[in-house]
Formats: sequence, structure tokens, C-alpha cells
Amino acid sequence: MKFRTAVYIMAVFFVIVVPVELVHLLVFNDYMTRQGIIAVAQTNYNESVAFIRGIEWIIVIVISLLLFFLISFRKLPTFRLNFLKPKIIAAFFVLAAMTFTSLIGQLKTSADSSGKRTFYLFKREIVKKHPLNLVYRCYESYAYFKAIDNYRRDMAHFRFQSIQNREFSSGQIYVMIIGESARAANYQICGYQRETNPRLSLIENLVVFNDFYATANVTTLAVPLMITRATSDNFDLCHKEKSIVSLFSEAGFTSYWISNQEIFKGYGSDKYLDEIDNYYSQTHKNPDEHILPVLDEVLSDTTNDKKLIIINLFGNHYGINSHPQEYNVFSPNLEQSNAINRNVSNRELFINSYDNSELYQDYVLSEIIKHVDARESVSMVYFSSDHGESLFDEPSYFYGHGASTITKEQVHVPAFVWYSSLYEVFNSDLVVNLRANMDKRLSADNTFYTFAQLASVDFPQFVDSLSFADKNFKEPAERKAIVDYVTVSAEFK
Repeated sequence: MKFRTAVYIMAVFFVIVVPVELVHLLVFNDYMTRQGIIAVAQTNYNESVAFIRGIEWIIVIVISLLLFFLISFRKLPTFRLNFLKPKIIAAFFVLAAMTFTSLIGQLKTSADSSGKRTFYLFKREIVKKHPLNLVYRCYESYAYFKAIDNYRRDMAHFRFQSIQNREFSSGQIYVMIIGESARAANYQICGYQRETNPRLSLIENLVVFNDFYATANVTTLAVPLMITRATSDNFDLCHKEKSIVSLFSEAGFTSYWISNQEIFKGYGSDKYLDEIDNYYSQTHKNPDEHILPVLDEVLSDTTNDKKLIIINLFGNHYGINSHPQEYNVFSPNLEQSNAINRNVSNRELFINSYDNSELYQDYVLSEIIKHVDARESVSMVYFSSDHGESLFDEPSYFYGHGASTITKEQVHVPAFVWYSSLYEVFNSDLVVNLRANMDKRLSADNTFYTFAQLASVDFPQFVDSLSFADKNFKEPAERKAIVDYVTVSAEFK
């Protein structure tokens, strides 16, 4: 290959890589990750707009740099590159020598100098750093999507062998609500000083879990950990088994999924669609209350009196424009200001806007409960958020979610269970167990088993110690979370 051609190829490579890595570094203070690439592949319009708002200046700078490079390419053929050849080659060898020396130094200071340790350091210090990082992360993402294809093939004959172990003389409605970017620190029912939950605070039969942790800090990882038996220690299980939808279907339930976030639009996340009997998706930028008429339609369906309803909301996503204007109670906020730069100096604006979005979520969640309660059935509503949100909290001062270094605010999420009066009549023992465990250390690792037991759905793989609706529930010795597909500790001082 001619030297000039090699220079052109390298230049094109850097034009593609640099803008992507630059945006990720400026926003997340780290290189692009696999979960970042998958999130981009599975995002939607609403998420994209919410993410970009406040970092427009970063986008403008990156696009300007990209245009500069493209214009420079047109001028390169007029330059003589031979005089640069020895300098580029020398720089390459110097960089390689420095990298090799760094690796040797780290191996010498490490107690483990095995081949496995060497490979780990090679990946961390070279492969996962610019300029190779994006290439490696694309490879990881390709492997992920390939696993999704294998899932469809392997799940054709999978069965949970589930049954319902109690009999009911009334209709049954079990609702799982998947919140978005909700943090327990800003929920009044979890101890927040502001009145962000004036409606939920008045609802009877609401059991609130104040010490509940998500097991991931991005939706693409968190949702599978909520609706499958996969845990923070065994994420791959979500590629080897079906979801809670099939668990209930085998037990005679009709399933409904109501989405206000187009969660199944991205390639890969649509693998659960085949399990769902009825899927309703809001394809426009609608506030979460627009799911209520759909919920009424579902509740009125008389084809089966055993209903599983899963609702995923747009929720508190970035806390900006996720609620109608009449919920802008806390001021000053981002909706009233042009100063939306994402830095700690604007923290008050972001917190007020976030609390306003939570005030709106309080309305939506309380209305869902009221609509279900009106059916006078054996009913239960289970709510938790997929992950939390950082709002320039000390000491990291990070904003958003999906950081490669996890923070408490990104995993400490609100969670509660509401049950109808008729539900308590048939399941008084489960209600007693819920209240006995409400102050214990819980996580999304418990969601699958707890929700199944609350609906009296039993299956051979059930583990009573993982359900906080069970008298034999055991708190985990250490809570964990998955960050960029790596399991890390989620214990904080």
C-alpha cells in the first residue's frame, strides 16, 4: 500500500472516530462504551431530543471539526507527503514503545502477572482507548446483536412450565410499571422533603420500598434484568430464557404491553415482541397520561379475566419537557430559562425541572392505580424505575445516567406495590410478607420472583429467598449492578 493511500485511510478513520469519541468524552467523561452504541441503535426521537438539549454547543463544535477535516481532505492531494513519512513512522514506534513500557510497568506492580492479567491490561490500556476503542466497541455490539438472533432460534421450544397455585373467584389484574430515570432521592414517598408525591401519599394499600436498587444504569440493560430471571451476576440468562410475559402466558394469562417510549423499536430489544399477546405503542411525542385511555381499553377487554399488563413510561427522562406546563410548580426551572448548559452552576434549574417531572409522574402513577382499582378485581400494581439519574450530585457532579463509573443516584430508585382490597382478602399472607420486608435491602434482582409470587404464579425454577413477597426472603450480602456489561459493586458509603 502506498504511503499516501495509508495516510488517507488513517485520516478517514479518524474523521469517523474522533467526533463520536469527543462527544462521549465531553458528556460522559469517558470513551464510548458498548452500552452506549447499543443505546444509540435502540433510541427514539423523544430520547434523542431530550439527550441533545443542553449540549447543543458540543454538537456544533464537533460538526465544525468534522467539516474542517472534510475540507482539509480536498486539499491533501496538493501536498507532498514524502517529507512526513519518517516523522510519522518514528512517532508510531515511539507511541508503541511508550504503550509497551506502560504495560510492563503495570504487570510488575501487579501481584498477578498471568496471561489472563496481561490480556486484561492489554484490553484496558490499549484496545479500550482511543483510537481502537470505537472499533472494539462496535465488535462487541455486533456480538450482542448476533446473540439476539440466536435467542429467537433457541427460544422456539422454551417453557417455564408455570402454573397458578391459588384459585380466585374474581377477575385478576396484575400490572408492572417500568418507570424511567426516577431517583428515590426526589420521591416524597421515599423521604424527600418536597411534595413531589401529593397523590401517591394519600393512596391506601401502598407499600413503599425505600432501599431498592436498580441493577443497571441504562435502559437497554435494566429492562431485561426486570422482566427476566437474569440477575446482575448472570446477565446472559436473559438470552437463554423467555421473559415474565411467557411465564404468565403459560399460567393462562393474556398479556398486554403499553409503551410510551417505543422500547421495542430498536433492533435487539424487539425480541420480546413475539411473547406479547397485545402491544400498544405511542409513536408520537405524547405525555405519559396518554396511555390512560389505552389502559381503559385493555381493562375493558372481556376475552380473559386474567390479565398481565406491563406499562413502560417516558417517565423522568432527563427531567426536561417530560411533563405538561401546568406541572411547572418548582421555580426557577429549565422551562423558564435559556440557560440550560449542563454544568453544576445550573443545578438548581435541573433539580426544579426534575421535581416538576416527578410531580407529573405522581399524577400518572396515581391515575393508573385508580383506573385499576375501579375494576374491583384481585389487582396488584408493581412499580420501579429502570434506573435512576444523576443531577450534579457530589462528589462526581455527573449529570444523566449511563456513566461508566456508577453512582448511587443512578441505581437508588423508587419502588412500591399497591394492592386492591379484594387482593388482600385472597393474599393476606403475601401482604404481611411485603410489609415485613419493606425496609430491607432490595434490588431489581428480586423483581421477577416477587412479581410472579404476588400473582401466585409458580414454576420449578422459583427461588423463595429472592422474592420479598416470601417469608423466606434473604437480603443480599452485596448488591451489584451491570455497567457496560461488567458486573460491579453497588454498595455506597
